[in-house]
Amino acid sequence: MQTCSLEQAVVNGDTDALRKFLKSGENINVMDINGEPLLFIPIVSGDMETLKFCLMHSDVSMTSEDDKTALMIAVEMNDMDMVKKLIKAGES
Repeated sequence: MQTCSLEQAVVNGDTDALRKFLKSGENINVMDINGEPLLFIPIVSGDMETLKFCLMHSDVSMTSEDDKTALMIAVEMNDMDMVKKLIKAGES
């Protein structure tokens, strides 16, 4: 149940709520209902601020159930700013 609320905070780009979840011990390195890391959500929605926040707390090398990485998603979305941010964060 808590993961759903954490996921909703990522979807909404609510970094204040994310901070509270993480402070209470929630793990952001979980999969959503589609088998994708929560880190993928801000990439798909083009939310750079939430991506930056998530990168501070996420395992950037985490893969989806179909073996895609965050970098692969950013490339698919053709978002070079996010690609650069992910590379800088250590995802290659």
